[in-house]
This record gives sequence, structure tokens and C-alpha cells, in this order.
Amino acid sequence: MAVASVALSAGADAVRNGNEMALNFTSAKGAEKKAIQEKATGGYHTWRFLKIKGITMPTASEPSAKLVTLEPSSDMRVILVTNARLSLKIAQTLQVGDCVAARGRVKSVAVEDANTIVVDPALLDYKDKDKPVPGKELLKEIDPRAK
Repeated sequence: MAVASVALSAGADAVRNGNEMALNFTSAKGAEKKAIQEKATGGYHTWRFLKIKGITMPTASEPSAKLVTLEPSSDMRVILVTNARLSLKIAQTLQVGDCVAARGRVKSVAVEDANTIVVDPALLDYKDKDKPVPGKELLKEIDPRAK
């Protein structure tokens, strides 16, 4: 416990669930929505079950890949921008309609468009399934002590 608190106080970011943030953002109103937007921007988030709607691979003039995805619980667009070597390798195996798990720093929430989150830089973790497996995905389903 002491090590974790020292690491967090030394500047390490907490990792947040991007899927939950997107859902909370779409269901919030007014000042609550603005507070979620401010807290999420610049924060490190993880994402699962993002359905790919479009992929732009790097070119000579644009060295980053850009994946336009849809977050399933909120129907928000999540744009993943990456130029990491391993992420580019994963991106080459993906196609429109596949799902992907990713993590990264949120650059903006509802700035380009009211329904868009931009994650830049992003790291692609793996090709994901399109929904959780009931009884096996949520920590509280595996460990009843989890909150």
C-alpha cells in the first residue's frame, strides 16, 4: 500500500475506464458534463469493445494511424491516433467491423464534435471481442469482494 501511494504522489496517473467515462458523459447534463469533460481531458484511460468504423494508415505526410471507432455503451465516437510501432502492427491486422482494445491519453472530449472523444497518443492492445462474456468479464462477477 505504501508503495502505491508513493507512486501516485510522485506523479503517476490513475488509469481510468474510458468506456465508463463515455457512458457517464453522454448521460450527464450541464455542469456535470463539463466536470466530466475537464477531468477526462489529459487523463489516461483504457478502452474495450471499440468497434472500428474507419482506419487511416500512416503515409509519408501523416506518420500516425487513425482509427475511428464506436464505443458501444454510449454510442460516442472514439478516435484513436497512434504511431507506436506495435500499435501500427496491430492496426494492419484490423478491418472495419472488428473491435479493438486500447489505452491512451484523452486529448479532447466533445471539442471536435459533441459526440467525439480523441485519444492521442493511443496504444492498441489487441483485437477484441464485440461484447463481454457474461459471468467472466467484470471483476465483481469473478470476485464478490470487488466494488
